[in-house]
Amino acid sequence: MKLPLEISNKTSLRADAIQERVRARGRALDRFYDLVDDVHVALAEPRRRGGPVLVRVTVTVGEESIVAVNKPAGGASLDAALEEAFADAVSQLKAAEQRLNPARSGANLRRPDFD
Repeated sequence: MKLPLEISNKTSLRADAIQERVRARGRALDRFYDLVDDVHVALAEPRRRGGPVLVRVTVTVGEESIVAVNKPAGGASLDAALEEAFADAVSQLKAAEQRLNPARSGANLRRPDFD
């Protein structure tokens, strides 16, 4: 992974196993390397014992922060939570890329109206 990635683990899960899984998912953000300044992933135990792990991915793009949080379903696995949060972050980054760099994304190319 090329991007700077910071991981906060406030769970009872082993840190090395978590880091490996987060870095694997973080590779999806590498295509936005020129756009992203920083990535922070926070994992936390729910207040209720036995619930799914909460995952929050914060991506800094210039002055803007993109926050993707998984919406845990009962019994969802850590992998499912990571997948959901990172998929949300990627879709938000695509939207930010179109806003910030319309020439690259093709958003500036519109067909003229010929009446």
